[in-house]
Amino acid sequence: DRVFYNDLIVTLSFVLPTVGFHLLLGLGVALLLNMEIKAKRFFRVAAILPWTIPDVIAGLIWRFMFDPLSGIINSVLARLNLIQLPITWLSDARLALPSVVFAEVWRGYPFVMLLLLAGLQSIPQGLYEAAKIDGASAWKRFWHISLPNLSRIIIIAFTLDFIWKCRRFGLVYNMTGGNPGHATEVLSLYVYKNFFIFFNFGYAAAIAVVLALIMMTISFPYLKV
Repeated sequence: DRVFYNDLIVTLSFVLPTVGFHLLLGLGVALLLNMEIKAKRFFRVAAILPWTIPDVIAGLIWRFMFDPLSGIINSVLARLNLIQLPITWLSDARLALPSVVFAEVWRGYPFVMLLLLAGLQSIPQGLYEAAKIDGASAWKRFWHISLPNLSRIIIIAFTLDFIWKCRRFGLVYNMTGGNPGHATEVLSLYVYKNFFIFFNFGYAAAIAVVLALIMMTISFPYLKV
């Protein structure tokens, strides 16, 4: 089935960049929020807000934002003279999946950020103070103190985020419905179409089993932590 193999590649192309950016962005924001800054509580609440929005609502919001005629993204780019003609973000097979990934990165990074922020706050401050006395730079303190102490949390965050993104449905369905063609059709959406639209129950169940096996395989590192 060519569609299945295409959707498997699309799923991995959606999951891997999303999880990677979640880790990078989540770590960066966690480090910033762990610093002594003004209005820390406000920024912490603001950083968590995307995660509080349901997938269905987030998908609709981003679909309207990416609209080529009335979307705010094209409007901003046009005002900055960065584009001359509207960009069809969700109708172009080359841009649709990166657009969905961008929306999912915004929607899901607070989960990783919260885990890493909790991990940073659990590290004894005496370690950083001793490193400062020894003349360690901020980068060395991060590399030799923060990162080793966060390694287990990073593994847990990666595993859980990977599993959740493999079964992501609502945001993709409401943004593109898997279009154009099958450019953004992830396996969870393919299962839905086979079950509820094509009534191919057996095939839908088989795809669901494959998806479950992928998630079970990636969960082994989590069980060892």
